[in-house]
Amino acid sequence: MMQPLKAPSCRGSRLLVLAALLVLSPAPGFVAQGARLLSARDSPLSRRGSLDSSSVPVQRAAQTAVNFFNYQQGSPSALRALGHVKKASLKLVPGVGRKYILQFTTKDLLTGENLGTCHSSVFYLKAKPKPAVEISCSPDQGKNDHQIQDLFLYLSLTEDKQPSLKVLRNLGVYGSSLVAWEMSTEDLAYTLTQVKDVKPWRRGDGAPEFDFTVLLGDRWGESSISCHVRVAWQPDLPVQVKYYCSPEDGSSESADGSGEELGSTDEFFLEAESNF
Repeated sequence: MMQPLKAPSCRGSRLLVLAALLVLSPAPGFVAQGARLLSARDSPLSRRGSLDSSSVPVQRAAQTAVNFFNYQQGSPSALRALGHVKKASLKLVPGVGRKYILQFTTKDLLTGENLGTCHSSVFYLKAKPKPAVEISCSPDQGKNDHQIQDLFLYLSLTEDKQPSLKVLRNLGVYGSSLVAWEMSTEDLAYTLTQVKDVKPWRRGDGAPEFDFTVLLGDRWGESSISCHVRVAWQPDLPVQVKYYCSPEDGSSESADGSGEELGSTDEFFLEAESNF
């Protein structure tokens, strides 16, 4: 007599289900998208939302954070440059924008000395032209030295009829940090690449004020803009910056981060084109 079929055991059922899943699942390291298979490296986001720290968008976001820091920290003697990006992730906010969360090192812009690690978020908002930046960095152990350097810088700007190119360079980079931050986008991150000329202005309040014509460039692309940047600065006071930029497409951007404009122009004292 034919015996009835026995129902498979629970363990046998689990094994059958597992085998079916293994057959239907794609090979490790690939994700299905549409009709083709993509390597996980092709996806902009890898596991846990992290990004490739060496990718151009991450590098641009980190440079934008450094530009913001240089403008906010208040000293042309304490400027920093981007070092190495350690970690990066991206948070998408539908309808609002894209936020990069970053961890990177910085170094002294003038000496190249390592200045430790910064943690930052750079939020590119759809409704606003400039990114919202939050940043905290390792304390600068040379803060007292920077205060002394600021004093000598100020005296040089106010008492010397012909300040040195190094002195003017520091002030130009400091003021241009605001421009580079406000003009940046997710596809552009500017740094000062060239100073074409400088002229002094006389102010009623005695603060040294200079009008720079500078070139800002995106080191990861070919975009560049020419800007007129007016910078007024005194130690321990917020820097005052006005600027007007002309991108390659002929349009223009201007901003006022300084309050009232004071003073009158003087003749050019640096006309030779200078590369930094």
